[in-house]
Amino acid sequence: MDYKDNMEIDLIDLALYLLRRWKVMVVCAIVGAVLLGAFGYLKSGVVVDKETGEPVAVANSSNSNAAELRIKLTEPSAKYCEVAAEQYEENMQNYMRAIEHNEKSPVLTMNAYDVSRVTKQYVMDDFVNGSNTSVSIRGAADGISSPLDSDLSGNTIEISNAESRLNNIVVAYSNELMTADTVAEIKKAIGADEELDATSIREMVRIVLDADSILTISTFGNTKEDAKAVMDVLDSHFDAVTETVSGVYNYDITPVGTYYFEGYDGYILGLQTNSENTINTLRNYITGLSNAMSVEEKAYFNAIVADYSNENEEADATDDSSVETMVVRTVSKKYIAAGLVGGIFIVAFLYALFYVLSGKVHTADDIRRAFGISVIGEVKSNAGEFGLVSQGAAIGASKLSSNSVYIMGASDDDISVKIRNAICKEMNQDAHLSSVKAGSSAVNDAVSMKDLSDSDAVVLVEKIDKSRFEDVAREVELCKKFGVNILGAVVVR
Repeated sequence: MDYKDNMEIDLIDLALYLLRRWKVMVVCAIVGAVLLGAFGYLKSGVVVDKETGEPVAVANSSNSNAAELRIKLTEPSAKYCEVAAEQYEENMQNYMRAIEHNEKSPVLTMNAYDVSRVTKQYVMDDFVNGSNTSVSIRGAADGISSPLDSDLSGNTIEISNAESRLNNIVVAYSNELMTADTVAEIKKAIGADEELDATSIREMVRIVLDADSILTISTFGNTKEDAKAVMDVLDSHFDAVTETVSGVYNYDITPVGTYYFEGYDGYILGLQTNSENTINTLRNYITGLSNAMSVEEKAYFNAIVADYSNENEEADATDDSSVETMVVRTVSKKYIAAGLVGGIFIVAFLYALFYVLSGKVHTADDIRRAFGISVIGEVKSNAGEFGLVSQGAAIGASKLSSNSVYIMGASDDDISVKIRNAICKEMNQDAHLSSVKAGSSAVNDAVSMKDLSDSDAVVLVEKIDKSRFEDVAREVELCKKFGVNILGAVVVR
């Protein structure tokens, strides 16, 4: 059986082997911490405003190869891609605005089946065209301008010449009530974000003409408090608006009542549905722009789109170009810790790899396991006497009726030679042995091989981390070949 099949790694010895090299590990851990810490420090650089300390965006340079890609196309194909890219950019901006509006608008984010609504109604008498002029309305004519309600179906208003005057009065109320100042007051009243656009606020108010001559004003909110707060703002301006509008039209207006409602609201659901339809339409249009293009056309189209994106980023960066900036870096404890652990791990791994692949004897158990040879004893390199070891070898020779013993080993360093000679000298004092010789390994020396073949038994002297398994295996093979008994091994530490 090959000795390699019996070899095992002594984990305790491996651990001790690594611990004996702790100084190297500490140095490498410090070096790793410094190097990785420096890398983390350089990587952590952030451009900030020198006064406020706020991060400042830095534009990325364009990596587009649009010019090279255009050469591969015909002029009509290139123009087609360029027009499509312009449409992509324009519609992408509209798409992003619609997405942002859909996410921030109070009306578009509320539950259409659980809406809080406050409604006030007024009866209007038109003294020019007659009292209670009849107005027929289909759908929701709210008089509110919104980019998302332009496509709402069912908003057709059928108004006769006589009825148009009363409808004009309603539109006048819508315009006069929902001014920029009123929008700002509503924002403050409901605690809305200052960046919330006016369209989102105007969607919270619906002003329409119901039945024949009823002016209906409705305000919406996630809670009754929000809906009432919006209505309170409108109430504070209603009399002033009435005075303004009545200066143009001759009519009378009388309050009917105030109502609170909670639940499903078709107006809210309609706005939400219209918003989703608009977003889906824009998305489908954008994604369909390049569907019919060839591979080369798509490549050029994508390059142009990338250039547009980079130009927008550069434009944003230019807006902040007047800001004095500086680069701020920080020391990362994570990188330092990773450097420490990494330095130790790398060195430990390399040492462990060397330990396994060195092919040298590391412990006395390696001799026992790999070759099945008994260990007569373990001695230190600086030992002066070897009586116990010599006596054990002599007894072994006597048991095997061996009169001549040869002492050799796979390592021929000075310490091993000294110990072999010392053991030989002590064994020669035994009367049972006729000849005891010490020499080099029979593997590499012809004289030693002759001495080995003339001997009845052999004692192997092997040194830890010096003797190689391969050389020991060849020694054992020679002993078997010459019929020489192996008394055992002396392991030198």
